[in-house]
Amino acid sequence: MTYVVLRCVIAFIAIAPLSSAIAATLLEGWVVGIADGDTLTILDDNRQQHKIRLAQIDAPESGMPYGRVAKKALSDAVYRRTVTVQAGELDRYGRVLGTVYLNRKNINLQMVADGYAWAYRHYVTDIAYCRAEAQAHDSRRGLWADKKPIPPWQWRRMKRTSRSSPPEGVRGFAAPCDTRSRSR
Repeated sequence: MTYVVLRCVIAFIAIAPLSSAIAATLLEGWVVGIADGDTLTILDDNRQQHKIRLAQIDAPESGMPYGRVAKKALSDAVYRRTVTVQAGELDRYGRVLGTVYLNRKNINLQMVADGYAWAYRHYVTDIAYCRAEAQAHDSRRGLWADKKPIPPWQWRRMKRTSRSSPPEGVRGFAAPCDTRSRSR
């Protein structure tokens, strides 16, 4: 676990200067939709919808093992509740990248701590996500009950390459917070 945390510290130091360039704003709204384990939709007081991609985490995709479980966990946590989003920039799909809070509780971090998502190696800027993932892994919580769960970024790459779902029995090889994975 010490090696994992050290790798995250190095990644954090490399990325931290970039994070200050993002001007964060606060959004508040009622959660009206859950697309998957790391994407939700809120409705603000002006009745405007905002699609939010939970920053710094990557949850299993809908067609992956634990995909439905991750979606349900996010839904159980925030659906039909008022949340605050520390919003940053838009991702390439037009979603707001943000940290979701429910009563000051960081939902993004909780998803990782409960074993429903990975710390997103390429974009993580807060070492707390790496620590939470390592603890979930060591405790075999959530998706970590599987000996070698497939990380979502690896699954997406395999799907793009083969244009089909990964062969049954194929398992991932990414260690918790292994910053070597760089594709999205």
